[in-house]
Amino acid sequence: MTALLHYEAPQGKDLAGLVDPVALPRAVRAIARPNAKSIHSLAADIMRSLGATRDLYSKAQGSYTLLNTASAWSLAHGVTDVYLGEVQDMDRNGILESLDFSQRIGATLHLITGYGQVSVHAQTIEQLGGMTRRFTDLPAELRHPTPPAPPGPEDDEADIEIPDDDWISYRSTYRSLWPTDLVATADRVYLDAYRTARRSTAATEEDIARLIALLWQRHGCTPLPAITAIRAAQAGLFRNGLNVRVSRGHLERFLRLRLVNPLTPEHYQALMTYADPWRAAAAVLHAHHVSTEDTLALRALDVEPDGTIPRLGTTIDHGARPILAAQRWLELITGDENPPLIDKNANATRAGIRKVTSELRLPLATNWQTLRSDRWQHNYGIRMAPIA
Repeated sequence: MTALLHYEAPQGKDLAGLVDPVALPRAVRAIARPNAKSIHSLAADIMRSLGATRDLYSKAQGSYTLLNTASAWSLAHGVTDVYLGEVQDMDRNGILESLDFSQRIGATLHLITGYGQVSVHAQTIEQLGGMTRRFTDLPAELRHPTPPAPPGPEDDEADIEIPDDDWISYRSTYRSLWPTDLVATADRVYLDAYRTARRSTAATEEDIARLIALLWQRHGCTPLPAITAIRAAQAGLFRNGLNVRVSRGHLERFLRLRLVNPLTPEHYQALMTYADPWRAAAAVLHAHHVSTEDTLALRALDVEPDGTIPRLGTTIDHGARPILAAQRWLELITGDENPPLIDKNANATRAGIRKVTSELRLPLATNWQTLRSDRWQHNYGIRMAPIA
């Protein structure tokens, strides 16, 4: 049974820690609104504490639907504690619904009243088997919230021997065009890509495409690392006896649709800002090269509680798993025994992917047209010839 704990704030104590960003990743936090008669009035605040800030007030999101969504995201994130402050402003029904919400997600409910307001809900909390705790028993992050520490400086990499004459000419060009921080990034990408290409056994267009996919997955596929990795791979393969020409546009489309997942942990965090997770889940599967048809064939129970999908045979990035888990839980909470994971048709699903790709500026290819009769497309955007 879910534990119910009750605290009294000290006189004059500000409970800002319940809404400030603090390091409590497995907790949801909110402050009761005056005369709140239901926890549904706090649904949007709970969603914000989980990081979801988009589409909170769309026409499709009533308070009951939003609370179901909050339950799904809480289960996906493994929430263990629910902290509600100023609960003297809630009525008895709000307390009961708060406990019901906490029981639904298997979390401990912590109710915090203002100084001198304990008697407002003392009888209700006693009837529900709640226990009184000292305010100092609350996590220090809530009692004394502090801003997150700024990231420390990165260690400088050791100097690496210049690998080839190509780098000398190429480096002088980008050193004259780019700021110092971008030059350092380009140096690191070029040297790693060059060495990787020199050690590779790539001998066909497909081999080379997979080599570049590996480099993009390692360094990212925004223009700077993408172009630099291609240039370095060409130089390394030239030393291996292969003259490689690349149509970057064709190669990029092929890699993003077939081989490279361009999403980073920062992209997954941005996707988690959507209250309703279905579009984010569809985008995640698309980034992992799951076709629209296969996506719509998935059922909610095909997704494990941790967000993995064993039947696909595809390794889901760790940062993407809470998104798929949230969509799983939402469908199981609101749907049938084993409903579709994404209950949309193909056109709506692709439109949803395009929407989040556009709004978040994700580096995803959203063109589902079949390949044209184009020699570049059918050779992965690569032409290769041995050096005599």
